[in-house]
Amino acid sequence: LACPCAPQLHSFHSRQISLLGEWATSSPLWEGLTMAGHQSFTPLQSRRPPQAVLKASLCPSMDLIALGVGGGRSPGVGKSSDCEDIVTSSVVVHRTVSWQKLLTVQKSDLSSEDASEGEGGGSGGGTATRDANQVEAAPSGASALCWSPDGRTIVLGLADGGLAFFDTD
Repeated sequence: LACPCAPQLHSFHSRQISLLGEWATSSPLWEGLTMAGHQSFTPLQSRRPPQAVLKASLCPSMDLIALGVGGGRSPGVGKSSDCEDIVTSSVVVHRTVSWQKLLTVQKSDLSSEDASEGEGGGSGGGTATRDANQVEAAPSGASALCWSPDGRTIVLGLADGGLAFFDTD
């Protein structure tokens, strides 16, 4: 099924491309950028993680990479059933040079349900009980990854609409 947002996005991107085309054809810089051999990228290393990588984000200030692995598609929060988000079942942070694993966030930790119970005044001390049907219906997983500018914190956008902050120090 097609996403109802697709026609607007296609129209928007078409306008961007046509504007870029007008600029590019009138710019002498464009000729230098398109000549073969002026720009080449050399692969530094290649890795094959045990699970499929659905999302990846490089740290802006350190040699770290966050990988969203496993999972699949999930209906987005507040969206029609035709629009789906790619949701990862876990997030792993590695050093890019040595591939040392620094952090693993499992699917059970990718839900804002637990965090919201501890917030606010509440009755304190008691154990919260939840309806089993409600827990199963709530989506879990990460739908977005983003590093803080200093690279010390990674923020995960959760499939249930929440945010999870993790310190990498």
